[in-house]
Amino acid sequence: MFGTTIETFNGNRIVILILVLITLSLISVFFLADQTSGTEKLVISSIIILLVSLISWFLSIDIKIYSDGISSKTFFGKKEMRWDDVLRFTYSATKQRINFIPVGTYYDMKLESMQGQKIHIGNRATEMNNLSTHIINYTLMPLYNKIVDKFNNGADLDFGAIKLNRTSGFKARGLFRTIEVPLNQLIDYRIEKGQFYIFKQGKKYAAISAPIGKVPNAFALLELLNSIYKREAAAG
Repeated sequence: MFGTTIETFNGNRIVILILVLITLSLISVFFLADQTSGTEKLVISSIIILLVSLISWFLSIDIKIYSDGISSKTFFGKKEMRWDDVLRFTYSATKQRINFIPVGTYYDMKLESMQGQKIHIGNRATEMNNLSTHIINYTLMPLYNKIVDKFNNGADLDFGAIKLNRTSGFKARGLFRTIEVPLNQLIDYRIEKGQFYIFKQGKKYAAISAPIGKVPNAFALLELLNSIYKREAAAG
């Protein structure tokens, strides 16, 4: 059992509305169009059944954020995960455009526990920005505590496109070679516009740049670097 329910998120209302309008249009064609052949009606009825099933799935979506975990339920079943059990959190938010006109942001989040359980959340729920903020905030310290222990013990840390070791620093695969950034040559780092940037001394541009969707635990990595370099700056 989880603790206090912080917030509940249901199926994306805009998507549900669009699907309902399309379904109603097809139903009107099915019953009102005199020239519709038997084959066409069979195709239309099959599409209507598919759309109704999809609408039912969206209506069954129930994602709950708790003080100590998350649950995700549809009519296919229910999955739960405690924040302390999260091993990997992959996040991406991509702005969508049609003919250079912004039409929204597509979110994609994947949680994987130490037991191998997985929860995948795409743009299926309402208020995705709010939902993603909750997940980022609640997973940050549990993931940070896991990676800081490994870092301090000299273990290799795997952040997907970016690797880190306390002794050798950062490594990432470039177009033709492996890019290395020793920690004593790192001059800046940040997440900006969906990219994780690492800047090396003597380089004008980022030595390493990777989409955060390919950097699991990107926010925990950022917090680790903050703890290292802010502590050093305070000591200096």
